[in-house]
Amino acid sequence: MIKIIIRKILPLPLRQQLLSHYRWCTDRLGGKMLLLAKTQLPDQQWPVVATVKQSLTAIPGSVAKVHNITLAIQKLDGLVLNTGEWFSFWYRVGRPSANNGFLKSRGIVNGKLVAGSGGGLCQLSGILYYLALQGGLSISERHAHSVDIYAEEERFAPLGSDATVAFAYKDLRFQNTHAESCQLRFLLTDGWLTATLHSPGAWVARDIAFTYACQDTVVNVTTHCNGNPAGISRYKRLNEIRDSPV
Repeated sequence: MIKIIIRKILPLPLRQQLLSHYRWCTDRLGGKMLLLAKTQLPDQQWPVVATVKQSLTAIPGSVAKVHNITLAIQKLDGLVLNTGEWFSFWYRVGRPSANNGFLKSRGIVNGKLVAGSGGGLCQLSGILYYLALQGGLSISERHAHSVDIYAEEERFAPLGSDATVAFAYKDLRFQNTHAESCQLRFLLTDGWLTATLHSPGAWVARDIAFTYACQDTVVNVTTHCNGNPAGISRYKRLNEIRDSPV
């Protein structure tokens, strides 16, 4: 009830600011800020552990989305996670506001396609999630989208490999629990984004697969890591909004 009242009374920017401060205080009191990955370095020439490549231009609004993702990867490219360090999408990228250079592009909010500042960043967070799964990083926070708006021929990533982010509300977080460091690298060329995870250790990429169980308008997706169930994501099929001009 209190959350509903706050949502109705306070404007979104103020709610985001309050929640952002709350997260920061919680992380600081819990000692997590001491282990937050902060160091961006040039290419360390470590072997590639995992690779994810996706098209950024397959859907409407791609120009603004590519702009937003280009801004974000400037904060991510070369980031090193030493043993025990953890990653937070929003601590790295920051508020996706117009003042920070982000443009309006489409995104899913409360099950609907809307245009918002920083729209399209969820594809980047999904790429990072998929990369972290393959690299065996320990994922502590990930949120699936509430709806699936794509037909199979339009899909640029497997259903279940997504990770929605909403500033101050929903984050993507993972930790390097391996004995060796790792580095994130990104390459954006001709509308394609390639993300790679590198490490000097003898890491072996995990095999990631998804199985689907459909019931009416709902799809339950089970994620499998090396053949073992690792979680279930639930989506509502809303194909009727996938052609929205937003």
